Amino acid sequence: MRKEIDKESIIKTAKRLMKKEGPSQVSFRSVARELGCTHTNLYNYFPNAEMLVYESGESILQDMALASSEGLGVLKNAKTRLERFYSNTLKLYLDHPGWFHLIWSSPSRTEKSSESEARINSSIQLFVKTAQGSLKHCKNYEEAHNLIHTVNAYLLGELSIYFGGKSLFQNRDALESYVVKRCVELTLLLDHE
Repeated sequence: MRKEIDKESIIKTAKRLMKKEGPSQVSFRSVARELGCTHTNLYNYFPNAEMLVYESGESILQDMALASSEGLGVLKNAKTRLERFYSNTLKLYLDHPGWFHLIWSSPSRTEKSSESEARINSSIQLFVKTAQGSLKHCKNYEEAHNLIHTVNAYLLGELSIYFGGKSLFQNRDALESYVVKRCVELTLLLDHE
């Protein structure tokens, strides 16, 4: 009996495979083995494994943008919302180190289509707008984008050091507490008139 697959199930499987180890774990054969089909079936959806990894990365960016807003709606205090925003973002990466590696460490040699560019930009906009709701002075999107980009660069740096085994923090909870606090402080410092 032939196993039915679709593009969504292929991407979901690829994301699961790279969750801990990153994009090196994704090949047509590894994904097909997980799906219970032959690797040649995947060519009906992707021209090569690199394109599968790239589109999985787009999906991960969407997941990240959605995860960053989780639980913010019930919080009234701007500082508390920022703490939750950065905590949500940090936890996603700590729980999915392979996704972090894919998005921030793996160069992509795949040419972006206009549809791909639109999906990536949509995820970035959602991420920035989620944070923008907790800012006092950065009311236009460009200012908020620049502020969040700066703070996110700090967060990514701390995670890179942690995943590389060079962090002062060996305990995940201590790292999380420290980085979230610094991200909030940096955001409040940069969010001025």
